[in-house]
Amino acid sequence: MNQIAPSPMSTEVEAAPRYGEMGGKGRGIFEKYAGVINAIRSASRLLPRRFYASTYFVFDAAPGNLGMFFRYLYACRLAKRCGMNVTIGKRVTVKDWGGLSIGDNVAVHTGVYIDATGGVSIGDNSSIGHYASILSFDHTWDDPTTPMKYNRLRFEPVEIGADVLVFAAARVLAGARIQSRSLIGANAIVRPGVYTSGLYAGVPAKLIKAF
Repeated sequence: MNQIAPSPMSTEVEAAPRYGEMGGKGRGIFEKYAGVINAIRSASRLLPRRFYASTYFVFDAAPGNLGMFFRYLYACRLAKRCGMNVTIGKRVTVKDWGGLSIGDNVAVHTGVYIDATGGVSIGDNSSIGHYASILSFDHTWDDPTTPMKYNRLRFEPVEIGADVLVFAAARVLAGARIQSRSLIGANAIVRPGVYTSGLYAGVPAKLIKAF
């Protein structure tokens, strides 16, 4: 049987990068300068939290690595917990930093909105995509004599486990608990409930594939 020679234009497919080969630059920098970073974090406690809360806007859209470093430093001082190697993108809005817990190696990308009034936790190695929203409160409409915008608010924590990817413009609502190793598709709306490991997409978000 004749064999077909490979096309001269064909190229070999490279093996997929191993864990740590992609996105490892940030981890490497943090590991290399961990002592310096920890010292700066400790020194930052000399100033009251209200100083950081009132001056965060100065670095909210600051460019480059310096801007990212200052946003990280501010997050360490303002959040309930902020781990190592955390990236806070430009124009990220956080309401009630004291209710927000962030693990290690977490990325919160440009334009994300987080309302942590009811409590929000983001596990290690997770990523929140551009312009996604995480809300730990919801409106009620129990009192018909009062405009709905002034009705009682319901607060319920949001839990995002480790190794979770929330893609761009997704909405995670109060009471949602996304378990580890899950993907939330772009523009999905994650309603209250438990989401076991898997791929979710749609409005409302539904399981597409279990992992």
